Amino acid sequence: MTGKRRKTIRRVGCAALILVLLMTGIMIVPKIVRYLTLKPGKYDYVLLADSTAEIREYHGMESAVDIPDMLDGHSVSRIGDHAFSWRILLRNVTVPKGIEEIGSSAFAGCNNLRSVKLPDGIKIIGDNAFSECGNLAEVQIPQSVISIGRWAFSGCHSLSGITIPDGATDVGANPFANCRRLEQVTCSPVHPTLEAVDGSLYSRDGTVLMRGNPFASTFIVPHDVQTIGDSAFYMADRLTEVTIPAGVSTIQGHAFDGCSALTHVRFSEGLGSIGNVAFSECTSLTEVELPDGLKEIGYLAFYGCTGLTQVRIPASVEEIGDGAFIGCSELILIVEAGSFAEDYCIQNDLPFKLKNGQ
Repeated sequence: MTGKRRKTIRRVGCAALILVLLMTGIMIVPKIVRYLTLKPGKYDYVLLADSTAEIREYHGMESAVDIPDMLDGHSVSRIGDHAFSWRILLRNVTVPKGIEEIGSSAFAGCNNLRSVKLPDGIKIIGDNAFSECGNLAEVQIPQSVISIGRWAFSGCHSLSGITIPDGATDVGANPFANCRRLEQVTCSPVHPTLEAVDGSLYSRDGTVLMRGNPFASTFIVPHDVQTIGDSAFYMADRLTEVTIPAGVSTIQGHAFDGCSALTHVRFSEGLGSIGNVAFSECTSLTEVELPDGLKEIGYLAFYGCTGLTQVRIPASVEEIGDGAFIGCSELILIVEAGSFAEDYCIQNDLPFKLKNGQ
């Protein structure tokens, strides 16, 4: 079959397919988004379905930026994911009224950013939106904000205080993780979903510890807590001891990741799962006794705990994630004969001993 013949068949086939779809009432409408450029070399943006503009990328070199509220006659409603990320010259940003959302990692890594003015009317601050802005010293979160994403301000080491508005009821995993000067995260006594107590942040009903006070050297988790949240103590390098009561059933991912001074963790029965990377790089831990009843140890849960010499794993454990104990070169696991943990050690060539010389 000649190339010309094949092209003719393809054209006829496509036309026939379109005709069939039209006759059967099935209409395929592609999502058309025009890609336009304002001031070549400075802003790239797209038009959204409502004809407002989303800034996709900033190419400027200014240290102070007043983000435009209009682009080619279109109102700007969103700052897109990564739009200003890693602009190391950026020091001051003013976000105009009309913008309702700051996308994921929009200003991530802007380490010289010192001030951000957010307008009333903004609703969403995305995941990692201002993460690793190490010199950002103050942020006023407007009352209009309803959602603050995971790690939104993580690594903002110069922040010393922040208030979560009452309308922000959708708050992701510890938005203020690894903020080394942030002693107080506050919210009003009538906040519908959150409660701030002594530098820690809890769900209103007290069942979720969302942020542990990173300045505490010892921390006793309250008895009402059922879940220690994702990244609750992430990089809390002053924490040396933590007591986890029987009411806690779940330790979520990254909960104690990077707590390099942590030497003692007192677990209680009732704990069902330890999340991924939960105790990763807790380099001062030497011995851990996991409680009876524990079912799951997540992947990389104790990765890089270089000081660990012994971990007791109860017979109740039914799942251990990949690399849970990788980088623990001095570790010997204590397991029970015939247990899942014993099989895991054998399959992964990990040194172990049987409990009580079984």
